[in-house]
Amino acid sequence: MKTFFLFLLFLSLMLSSSAQDHFFIKDYLKIAAGENGFKEKMPESAFWGGKVLNIGDLDGDGIAEVLVASSATWGPDWILFLDKKGQVRDQQKLSLSYGPNITVIGDVDGDGVVDLAGGRKNHGEGKSYGGGAFDIIFLRKNGSVKSIQPNNPGEEGFDKQVSAYEGFGSHICGIGDIDGDNIPDLLCQGKYVAPEHEKYRNFSYAASLWLIMLTAEGKVKSYRAIDNQNRDFFPPFFFKLNEAPFSHIFPLGDLDENGVPDAGIICPAEKSIRFLFFEKGGKIKEMERISLSWEQFRPFSIDLNSCSIQLVGDLNRDGRRDLMLCQHDKMEANSMDADIFILYLNQARRPFAIDHLSVASESIRLPLKGGHCLGSSFAALGDIDGDDYPDFAFGAVGERESPHYQFATGALWLIFSTYEAGEAYSGKNK
Repeated sequence: MKTFFLFLLFLSLMLSSSAQDHFFIKDYLKIAAGENGFKEKMPESAFWGGKVLNIGDLDGDGIAEVLVASSATWGPDWILFLDKKGQVRDQQKLSLSYGPNITVIGDVDGDGVVDLAGGRKNHGEGKSYGGGAFDIIFLRKNGSVKSIQPNNPGEEGFDKQVSAYEGFGSHICGIGDIDGDNIPDLLCQGKYVAPEHEKYRNFSYAASLWLIMLTAEGKVKSYRAIDNQNRDFFPPFFFKLNEAPFSHIFPLGDLDENGVPDAGIICPAEKSIRFLFFEKGGKIKEMERISLSWEQFRPFSIDLNSCSIQLVGDLNRDGRRDLMLCQHDKMEANSMDADIFILYLNQARRPFAIDHLSVASESIRLPLKGGHCLGSSFAALGDIDGDDYPDFAFGAVGERESPHYQFATGALWLIFSTYEAGEAYSGKNK
């Protein structure tokens, strides 16, 4: 009898340990012109929400501030100060012109306030076909711009040469401190013409990343290319002309726990996500690949050209950080779908389970309008409402303030999450 009870106890422990809680949307709130404390009236074709960033708690109230940028270089950028209900209690307009090519880099100048970096992919002669450049934007605690430090290739110690159409800075990512000087560093995307080789005669461009180490003044201290030519990537990443080699670069923090930050890239041409693990100084010591051809992805149709992605923290509370991937629909009046995927990572940093929410399955029940492009960008904000579950801000760059507008104004959706035991993909939503 004792053996039987021990068996039942063992069985119950096995069942409880294998139970998986799943991500659900508990509540939501829309921030747009005149809604929930946001006082600004958005112009037509603002395309607001093209980039959403958590810029940390500037004012020390325990709630992270949100930078919401346009997907166009002429659109307005705003820093939003939220209350515990997610409503806007204050706002700061930024007169920047980087569009979605903007990122949080960290506190560069050591004043206790995070700073930004903005890519100018068209900088150079003619501007419409320049090689590219980037700026460091220093902020004050109220979110206003204190100063901007430009970094133009070929000037002031930054002797990197870029050619027309290179697009240097077209994707830019604050990665953290790579060289150990307590000053955060940058990853910038560029392209270069591949060397002539019989094996690759049908391929014209290869991908390249540039690792930029900075000074406390926001100037370039040193840099290095991460590309095929110096064999930091192996095997080589060669892509056909007009296929974007990386559609997204995103920070991973110190995912492999070696004291050096890491980064991830989306590679649409090969339908994969790659993790790049760095050594101190910037050399890649290891690379891991998550392929959409793997069995767990087969139930889904994922187009990486229409996705934003982030490592968002330990969502299922198993001690490991997880990935959130959001796939947005086309900016067309009859396009209504959006998908959120949670990729739960195991100890080997590979997804062992996936939660999927979508408009089609009614597990995303937001009052969206056609062409909304929910998830054009998103940010994890931590726990805003104090319920011990993470909350998120999603850009919807295709939202229209008026049905009479031909072009989109854009909006921001706050999503308050919860976790409950149950079936994944069930469409359940509170």
